[in-house]
Amino acid sequence: MTTHRSDQVPAEHRDVPVLAALDDRQAAEVWAAGRPVHIPSGWSLVVEKEPPDRAYLLLDGRVRVQRHGSEVATLERGDLVGEVGLLRHRLRSATVTALRDLTALVIPHEAFDRLVRDIPAFREQVEALAALRGGHAGSPSGGGDDETAALDTVVLDVDGTLVDTVYQHTIAWSQAFDAAGIDVPAWRLHRSIGMGGDRLVSAVAGDEVERKHGDRLREEHDERFSAVIDDIRPLPGAGELLDALRERGLKVALASSGKGDQTKRLLALFDGERRADTWTSSDDAESSKPAPDLVQVALDRASGARALMVGDAVWDVRAAHEAGVPAVGLRCGGFGEAELRDAGARHVYDDPRDLLEHLDEVLSSGASAQEG
Repeated sequence: MTTHRSDQVPAEHRDVPVLAALDDRQAAEVWAAGRPVHIPSGWSLVVEKEPPDRAYLLLDGRVRVQRHGSEVATLERGDLVGEVGLLRHRLRSATVTALRDLTALVIPHEAFDRLVRDIPAFREQVEALAALRGGHAGSPSGGGDDETAALDTVVLDVDGTLVDTVYQHTIAWSQAFDAAGIDVPAWRLHRSIGMGGDRLVSAVAGDEVERKHGDRLREEHDERFSAVIDDIRPLPGAGELLDALRERGLKVALASSGKGDQTKRLLALFDGERRADTWTSSDDAESSKPAPDLVQVALDRASGARALMVGDAVWDVRAAHEAGVPAVGLRCGGFGEAELRDAGARHVYDDPRDLLEHLDEVLSSGASAQEG
């Protein structure tokens, strides 16, 4: 890969759509912020699940966009690659590879942010190009950073979303802290349910408590929660929602922040293993929600290309956002509509039954709208 540098836009590239829409001064500023790079055939411009660090404006040539190993689109001269990850601050969701030798203007992260901030016309072009591609089936939105056009997978949280466990978890955590002689108000615990146990202790009691007591607190919680699992019930419409998703040809993946053995027992309450294509627990991910790991593992196991996330907590919505997946919020876990929407949820409903009644509307919206 070789580079050449000039602050003037070469005449042969002035008609590239993003640059053509700018006046001479603006176009020159964009050109000066990047560097023209010759990229050999077979070179990957961006790689799925890696943090975004630059955007590419294709000046010639062609690239292939792949998600989970499957080709979803090709992009050519004038297309942008990697800009949505920079705009939305999330991991790459596809790998983009040169199909032949090409030239691209490479714009580093900081320079891209400055251009978006200082040149409104540039931001408009970036947003418009991403939105235009997002509206056509088979094309990626944002050149490898956003969803492909056809929704094929729905990832659902379990605790508080499909089974009514939030208050049992709150009580189990409260009893665990009481047993350790640590005072944590129940309301604070309740608002942290949904993030993984590896994060919760620090979140509610601080890093020192985590260092000294974290493992024992988690053990106490798990013992107390396991003792009441048989008293837990599915939320209204839980099983029927999964059936309806499968009937519409969608893959169903369940992603729980709980331990594997507990999750398996909860799934049995609504025949979840049979009704879903796959399921994951905190045992399967390095970091729990609000990190995107669980959502990404669930999507990988389902071999999905474009997903929608359903969850009851702001932690679910934030994990979905970090994974580049739009989210639907449910109020049955105790978070309010405004909180879920502020976290990024596109729609908010009461519980699985309420979502089921609006399912076709939600799926239609999720299949056509661009994340962010």
